[in-house]
Amino acid sequence: MGDESDSSEDCFMVPVRHNFNPKPHLVTVVKSDTGFGFNVKGQVSEGGQLRSINGELYAPLQHVSAVLRGGAAAKAGLLKGDRILQVNGVDVEGATHKQVVELIKDGGDKLSLIVISVDAVDAERFENGLTEETCA
Repeated sequence: MGDESDSSEDCFMVPVRHNFNPKPHLVTVVKSDTGFGFNVKGQVSEGGQLRSINGELYAPLQHVSAVLRGGAAAKAGLLKGDRILQVNGVDVEGATHKQVVELIKDGGDKLSLIVISVDAVDAERFENGLTEETCA
């Protein structure tokens, strides 16, 4: 995942855009010399209560908490607040932060992410709870 950090201090955030895709969709991120260019944040333990996201119920999901301005993820169209459903074909609904980060690390130089975008209000609402954050 390139130069890694356990905090978002090294990552420049791109604001949540309002022209998001509320349906599950594919975002392909090709690693650059600065890594994938996004932070992942989410629950630290497996399981959890279902949550409604854009009218659909999902087990707790890891989400994109920051996107490096001009980085690989930003160029690919990944948005701050995107919920991660799959990493390289592996369903990560209900997965722990550590499990998702390992899948990203093991993905090589290209990530195929199935994500669902949320609006700014829902992105803020989902920030509550026990979470971990890692730069990708």
